[in-house]
Amino acid sequence: MAIIVASFCNKLNRSKDKFSPFLPFLNILLLIFFFYEMSKTINKRENMKSFLKILIFLFPVMLFAEAPPVVMEKGKDSYELGLYLDLLEDKTGKLTINDVSKPELISQFKRSTKKVPNFGFTKSHFWARVKITNPAKVKGDWYLSFNYVLQDRVSFYKKENGKWIAEDMGDELKFSKRKVKVRPFVLKLDTEKDHVYFVKINGGLNQINLTLVSQKQMLVKEGEANQVYGIFFGIIVSMVLYNVFILFSTKSYSYFFYVVYVFFYGLFLAGYQGFTQKYLFYNYPWFSNNGLSFIMGFSELFLTLFTMAYLNIGEKNKKLNWLFRVSALGGLTVILSSLINPYAVNVKLFFLNAAVISVLAYGTAIYKWVKGYRPARYFTLAFSFMIIGSMITNLAVANVLPNLALFRQSIIIGTALQLIFLSMGLADRFNLIQEEAKKLQENYAKELEKEVTEKTKQVVMEKERAEASEREVSGLLHNMKQSVFSVNKECEIIPPVSEYSLELFGKQIVKESIHDTLFKDLDKEGEEFYKARFALAVSIDEDLYQYDALVGDLPSKIYMNDGNGEKKSLKINYSPIIDKEEIVQKIMMVVEDVTELEKLEREAKETREQSAKKITRLQEIVSNGKKEIQLFTRGALLNLDNAKKSVETSDLDQLFRAAHTIKGNARIHNLAGLSSEVHVLENEIDNLRESKNENKPEKAHLNSIYENLKISVEEYLELSKEIFGQDVDESVVTTDLDDMIISKSLFTASLEELKEISQEINNEKIKSILKKLEREEFKKYLNILQKNVNNISINLVKDIELEIKGDDIYLDINTASMIKDALLHIIQNSAEHGIEKEGSIKIFLSDSEGKMGITVSDNGSGIDPEVIYQKSLERGLIREEDSSGLNIDEKLYLIFLPGFSTKEATTEFSGRGVGLDVVKNNIERLEGSVKIESSLGKGTTFHLTVPLKS
Repeated sequence: MAIIVASFCNKLNRSKDKFSPFLPFLNILLLIFFFYEMSKTINKRENMKSFLKILIFLFPVMLFAEAPPVVMEKGKDSYELGLYLDLLEDKTGKLTINDVSKPELISQFKRSTKKVPNFGFTKSHFWARVKITNPAKVKGDWYLSFNYVLQDRVSFYKKENGKWIAEDMGDELKFSKRKVKVRPFVLKLDTEKDHVYFVKINGGLNQINLTLVSQKQMLVKEGEANQVYGIFFGIIVSMVLYNVFILFSTKSYSYFFYVVYVFFYGLFLAGYQGFTQKYLFYNYPWFSNNGLSFIMGFSELFLTLFTMAYLNIGEKNKKLNWLFRVSALGGLTVILSSLINPYAVNVKLFFLNAAVISVLAYGTAIYKWVKGYRPARYFTLAFSFMIIGSMITNLAVANVLPNLALFRQSIIIGTALQLIFLSMGLADRFNLIQEEAKKLQENYAKELEKEVTEKTKQVVMEKERAEASEREVSGLLHNMKQSVFSVNKECEIIPPVSEYSLELFGKQIVKESIHDTLFKDLDKEGEEFYKARFALAVSIDEDLYQYDALVGDLPSKIYMNDGNGEKKSLKINYSPIIDKEEIVQKIMMVVEDVTELEKLEREAKETREQSAKKITRLQEIVSNGKKEIQLFTRGALLNLDNAKKSVETSDLDQLFRAAHTIKGNARIHNLAGLSSEVHVLENEIDNLRESKNENKPEKAHLNSIYENLKISVEEYLELSKEIFGQDVDESVVTTDLDDMIISKSLFTASLEELKEISQEINNEKIKSILKKLEREEFKKYLNILQKNVNNISINLVKDIELEIKGDDIYLDINTASMIKDALLHIIQNSAEHGIEKEGSIKIFLSDSEGKMGITVSDNGSGIDPEVIYQKSLERGLIREEDSSGLNIDEKLYLIFLPGFSTKEATTEFSGRGVGLDVVKNNIERLEGSVKIESSLGKGTTFHLTVPLKS
């Protein structure tokens, strides 16, 4: 029987016909019947199935029952619709009125259980459905009123002529666009017939406060609200104006913070109740959303600052001071967030910060009251009134207390009392400060006579000390090796002046102009003199701040010519002489002659630099063995000799080749300092080469370059002698167990004598031996090139191998050195331009038919003749009209032109265009020849042929 009744009630609950008013009675009947059945089956297991069936049919009846319709009655002007609503949450936000009005979605609506459904912070959309019937035929204009004035978006839906008509509202739309100019969002209804209305909402904070109200009652409520809030906002305006006047008279920070707090708090409450939308910002919806959090942020910030100032939270209360600073930072965060983030984020921030500052301020006020701080009682009472008023209003809304107008408006009354008591507290705090000041004044008057007597004694003692101090200062001034004097506004030197000034300036300088003494050698038209004159003119008789701003324009160091034509370096310090009002009366100057001190510092610096330079050179030299340094010395002296000859003939190209070769040999032997010094001279020679067509270089200039080159080389040679002995330049004879080192000049002279003797004897064997003695094995001589390849590999980050093979050939020293220099440039060219990442360079020596053949080959990328040709044109080494008919080999041989290089920038290692020019020049001087073969992608081979002298 219960199952039948439950099924019947369930169908009635889902229907929309005239039986719906009887549903509550049927539901009660079903409950009574359910408990009766349960009492019969509770002790019978076999009837448990019937009990479960009853439950299955009962719960849908209770859970999915529709809300009853609103039945209008005569004599009633207002209906709260919260319990008459059916609600549906749309998490997607995509449902339309046509979707939610379909039967399958209507069944998903749930009956509201609250008078004001509150959904909090959510991104969902919410639909509400209400049915309004008017069986009593109540007349008049009626409105569906949505009373939460801060709802972002509200849409009303009513059916007209079979179609759903929508009216969109919300605080995101301009107030001026509303049809009915009241604070709530209202929809005019047709009460002649029964209607179902839908309401859709969404936004940052969502709630549905919906009432059915007559036009008369709506206007009465709006008028009552205007009266109550008018009084409240009148109190706020009065508090602001009253305390503004006190602020101007007292200039107290506390009043300023209070005025700003009250102003923004009042503006916030006006916005929260919808008055700013109606009366102030009716065309600016931003103020109803982020504008509210922006205003509340300022209110929280200045409430924090007001609390700190009012309750005297200073550095002594470090923890409280830190907490309040954090709260103030929270207010700033709310302000900035309001300009960036959406309202849903900002409203959470300002509610959270409001809770923090409320608890912090109220707790601190109680703490300070307990500690005996009198103004804290007003602060505590003020916040107590606001808290109690808020509690009463909330209890009245929840029907715990009678829903009287007095209780509903308790929050307004409490807030008004809070502002009044805070204003009273400010006045009391001001009175307290005056009372404390009066007590201090009375105590001061009592102590004044005693202090005057003591001060008189102190003045007499101070006078005696001042006179003694003046005598000591005078003695100090006249004994110190500094010129001390002062300058007045007219830039005249005034006493006291130290006796050393006479020695420094050579005359008495009292009443002399500072511009004719200390600053006499400054350029009178220059910026330094202008700044100094201006700074002195506008700093004296002005406050100390102006002096501090301009003292940087006064010169701290100058050079002055004395009467003997020597230049003195003077260091100047400035000190302002000020009065009690910190007005600069004069400027004292202390001038010190630092000429000798700077000279000693320069000499000490030069000594340190020379020592450091010598240590660096010694480290470079000892990285070589004695034999290697001897080889370097031999080649360096030979190229110095070539450089000297080139200066005599003004041959810039030959001078450049000599310097470039010395630099290359220095790099081989890790003499980086010498390489850098010669590189600078190379630049100078190169500049002369480029301009030689315009102006022929003077002999003196070339001699200067040569002397500098010679000095740089000889400094290294002298240090080499200190390390390895005097014989590094082969000028002395030394012996040991294995080798004998004999000077070149002595050895050569001895050979000449032996030659003369051998000619008289006419012995071919002796002649052959003598020839070998004056020569050395060339293949071993070339081993030094391995060091050069290693250095290049490190500098260019490449992996390059060097291989030297062939016949044992003996050459005289000059020939060996010239060929070695040529091979050095070929190897460097191959390593830098031919081999890309890794490769090998092979040198093969051959002795055939009185000629020495030298083959140098690499497995690099080869040489492109067209690139050589284009670079030659770019550098102006050839003219296009003279070279248009060159074949491939002729284009390839352009590489030997002086000044040719494919590099755009000159470095210490390459880019001069002199490398292969040295090769060609040296070999031709030995009456030899040079040939070159190259294949792109395969490599390059140089063939050198030099005749062997018999």
